[in-house]
Amino acid sequence: MSLLHWFNKQKRALARAERQERDGQYDAAVQSFLRAEAPGDAARVLLLRADAEQKVEQRLAHYARAAAVDVDGDHGQLAKKRSTALRFDLANAAGGIGLDAELRRIASELEACEHWDKAAAAYRLLGDAAGEVRALKGAGDIEALEQKLEADQSQAREIRERGALLKRLRDLEQLAERHAAICAARSWLEGEHRDAASKHDEEVSGLLHRIRSGLITAPVVTLEVEGARRHYVIGEEVTVGRTRSDIVIASNAISRQHLRVFRIDGEPHVEDLDTRNGTMLSGARLASAIPVGDRLSLTLAGQIPCTIERDECGVMIDVAGTKHIASLGPLVVGSWRLSDAHDGEDHFVCLSTPADRPPPFKNDLALRRRIELAVGDAFSEKRGGPIVLSVPQQETIA
Repeated sequence: MSLLHWFNKQKRALARAERQERDGQYDAAVQSFLRAEAPGDAARVLLLRADAEQKVEQRLAHYARAAAVDVDGDHGQLAKKRSTALRFDLANAAGGIGLDAELRRIASELEACEHWDKAAAAYRLLGDAAGEVRALKGAGDIEALEQKLEADQSQAREIRERGALLKRLRDLEQLAERHAAICAARSWLEGEHRDAASKHDEEVSGLLHRIRSGLITAPVVTLEVEGARRHYVIGEEVTVGRTRSDIVIASNAISRQHLRVFRIDGEPHVEDLDTRNGTMLSGARLASAIPVGDRLSLTLAGQIPCTIERDECGVMIDVAGTKHIASLGPLVVGSWRLSDAHDGEDHFVCLSTPADRPPPFKNDLALRRRIELAVGDAFSEKRGGPIVLSVPQQETIA
């Protein structure tokens, strides 16, 4: 075949391809451009087909074919760039979930074809800080790069702070300094500089909940003192009644707050709280506060027996067979004092040690002189000594 004949044949094929393109015969036009050895034009038509295609799968197919027929040409490179960008948009819409390998290939292809903004976004979705910085440098986006580096530094600082916080919380819990741990955890979760994710930090929130839920609350607590388990009422005074009282008695005959036990000049006294059915002593109704002395036998509302007698820890109150030890002030256990500590609406039991006595020991570890009690605690007065005070699972007193 002569050169002139070949040239005329190519010219006719090219003219036929252009005519087919004008007539909208795009598939035929692509084939004619390829026969005319014009891969760039074939790729251009395929790009037009892709841009007009509604179905994503077909659009990707046209991009792939355009890139294949014009590998080194401008239209082929453009097709590859658009295909990669579309694949990224699809992965981004899915949040990148389960697509790490595909997303990494897309990010690399975006970077190779200098589609810097989407490459940076892809690396960001992957959590690849180095890749994101590299893409931002390629884009020359100095402002975004500075913001990224600042955010990374802030994130790294927060990670370090969070790690230090978790260690401190566990140390404070180990040392029974629960109030300090609670305050530190709350401060972290409620900090104004925290983002939404930090404010819902599951590990810190879980540790805070565990510490708080383990604390025993006043006034009624169950303790084991030198192996003897008893129910204690901690506070300056004790009320007995049907509801809203320290010792609750399930009887409709009893007033909501029926009886009060307290101290006058250091001596335990008892008084009826102006109740409808009254409090009886030897058949006579109490009209005012009277001293407990060594022992009092009362009848509440004419039917509920109540005995109050002195105890080394304060007084023992026996109502219908259920016994409570009321300290009527700080509860003294060995060299320690147990009292009511407020935290908002909650009342926790706090153990304190005088300055002239050694602090309590837990698991042979010396604690601070003021700690909050929690279920599972067991204290001795010296390292390796016998357990003096322990806190069992709290019981519901009916």
